[in-house]
Amino acid sequence: YNVINVPYISQLSPVYAVVGCEATSLLMGMHAKGYATNIDLRTFLDNMPKHSSNPAKGFVGSPYKADKTKKTRTTIYPAPLTAYASRYGRVLDFSGSSPLSIQAEVLHGNPVVIYATMRWETPYYREYSIEGETQTLLSNNHAVLICGYNANTNEYYIADPYNVNDTSKEYRYWISGSVLEPIYNVRRQALVVE
Repeated sequence: YNVINVPYISQLSPVYAVVGCEATSLLMGMHAKGYATNIDLRTFLDNMPKHSSNPAKGFVGSPYKADKTKKTRTTIYPAPLTAYASRYGRVLDFSGSSPLSIQAEVLHGNPVVIYATMRWETPYYREYSIEGETQTLLSNNHAVLICGYNANTNEYYIADPYNVNDTSKEYRYWISGSVLEPIYNVRRQALVVE
């Protein structure tokens, strides 16, 4: 059993980064490990690598504005986000890792960002144009920070940057592995802060 002390950062207030969950979750984890403590969310978001259509090369779109047309896959994949964050501290692309590996990292005090779905809903997909090629990608993407784990109950402690119900409050909660693990296993995209 371990819960990591993580300073909470909201992606909705005071900075409104409605689709900036990946970087917001990561910055929470970095602050918890003492990295980039002088970097605020807006600076971290603004300096991320960007790309016009390919999240494997940088953040697509703007973290401050959802694409209402649903034509761009507004996200950034772990590899370019890791490369960017590594200038501030030890951040590793943990994609492909099993839930067991994530549990081990958290139990050792290392927070893990996972790519999941909004409100832990069933994944659904849309077609997007990525550098001129059509790709079918998960549409209801959301990233959260795992900052605790209880091996006795197989529950994960989440710092979720998206508290749409009350932007003035921190959004932290326990969630069962029976909910988290199948959603994580769809893509197995993650980053760990060591």
